[in-house]
Amino acid sequence: MNSEQYIKNMDKEIGQRIRDLRVKSNLTVEELSDFLVITPGYYGLIERGERSLPIRYLVTLSTIFQVSQEYITTGSGKKPIKFTNPKVFLENAIKLYSSCHITK
Repeated sequence: MNSEQYIKNMDKEIGQRIRDLRVKSNLTVEELSDFLVITPGYYGLIERGERSLPIRYLVTLSTIFQVSQEYITTGSGKKPIKFTNPKVFLENAIKLYSSCHITK
């Protein structure tokens, strides 16, 4: 297997893990893409492994899903044991961001 095929396979595996975490969390593509400030279409490309996962989204998704970045990228490391409702996490994060937003 050449390096290009290896990366494509890795992107597909990462996308599948992210999809599995999203589905287990009862989150929609729209909810996650809104939080990541990307289009649902682009998020879908990541889940299908058609685009690589940018590191800034890796960090955010590992926080939302309460798993290690290693788990998302390799399938090993800290796996989710019990979700503490990622929807509530997202709602609280949005409220916190909104309350901290400084205007001139």
